[in-house]
Amino acid sequence: MKLIDFPKNASCDMSNGKPKAFEAGGGFCTIRFNIVPRIESPEEGEEPKQVGYDYSEVHFAYNPHKGIRSEAKRNIIKAAYTLDEEEALKHQVDAVDNNIIIDERAREEYLEFLQFRADVDIMLASLITE
Repeated sequence: MKLIDFPKNASCDMSNGKPKAFEAGGGFCTIRFNIVPRIESPEEGEEPKQVGYDYSEVHFAYNPHKGIRSEAKRNIIKAAYTLDEEEALKHQVDAVDNNIIIDERAREEYLEFLQFRADVDIMLASLITE
């Protein structure tokens, strides 16, 4: 999965303005990303009009004594890949590396997963300064 392909699971209208990408407090954190304007389909002869925003959102509890960025990364990745899926990717690529199976798609899927992790790191570095 690519970070840009992460499913949009939240929205807000224009009365709230553009949503904040990062909010934390009281032991909870919300990360919003892939924020895009939601455009209303115009009637004939009318101009398209923005009515709000659609975005991806991950909400989680965190321990303030741990780094919030690492907690955010773990929760975003967990929202995209279950632990079983992550382990399966690792086992598949290990099997390919050890010539147990021949499946180049396994390597591509694992590299895609690693790229997703790197993209999450880059995004969080721009949002959270610890």
